[in-house]
Amino acid sequence: MKRILLFTCLSFLLSTSFSSAQTALSLNTTNTYYIYLDNVTPQNLTQATDLLTRITLAKSVDYNSTDSVFVIITESQLDKNKIEGKVQKNFFPLRKMIKLEDIADSMPKMVITGNPEQDETNYQLEKAKWINNNPEAYKLLIQNAQPK
Repeated sequence: MKRILLFTCLSFLLSTSFSSAQTALSLNTTNTYYIYLDNVTPQNLTQATDLLTRITLAKSVDYNSTDSVFVIITESQLDKNKIEGKVQKNFFPLRKMIKLEDIADSMPKMVITGNPEQDETNYQLEKAKWINNNPEAYKLLIQNAQPK
């Protein structure tokens, strides 16, 4: 009887674990990256786009000529150093790479000290510094907050 109960419990646990693993694998999460490359011209734009599509395994690569940025949607997590090395070999120095989903994590957080006025002042100062040091990320944050 104990063996049957133990086997039943193990079977249930294994089937639950396998089902959870299948669910996790079937979720298609995408990551959005903004990649700023130097030396991109109208003559080599196709080459740069093809290169980024290949090395990022992107679902889509779009070039925003107004901001001179490639918008890349991929299911992969990109390693900045690997991307930088590969684009550099093709004469496109990487100026900046921003992952949209990481912008909020890099922003300053309000620290509550018990003095609301001072807390707000400190937060506004830190926010202004962050915006000054991260103008591209701030612009992306504002653009992506706009209703589409």
